[in-house]
Amino acid sequence: MQTKQIVLISAGLAIGFFLNIIACAVWENWLPFLVIIFYVLVPLPKLICSGGGESFDSAGGFGSDVMAFFFIGIFGISGFALTAVLVHVDKIEVAPMILSFIGTVIVGIFTIVFVKQLNKQDDHEAF
Repeated sequence: MQTKQIVLISAGLAIGFFLNIIACAVWENWLPFLVIIFYVLVPLPKLICSGGGESFDSAGGFGSDVMAFFFIGIFGISGFALTAVLVHVDKIEVAPMILSFIGTVIVGIFTIVFVKQLNKQDDHEAF
């Protein structure tokens, strides 16, 4: 991966984290910062399930990669749901929720871009 790509991806991730920090600091309520936990949890199922690459079912029906994507979806949606629930129970205001949503989307987009770049680089090294 080129240095320019790494700098752009890092800048995008920093902007996403910055929006989440601003959502907490401006309104002096650090509950929206709990969404950072899901940033750590989202890639873990893929890292755990990609070790063997074999399916749990010998017939090839329900593979570990399917289960990994299932848990990735759960953790990804939970990041948005947590802030929505905090607004619903009047623990935070709507503006920090919107900033947290935008920050989460930005972090998600740049994480996907980073993984795609790593996969592309691995494909070129295979030949």
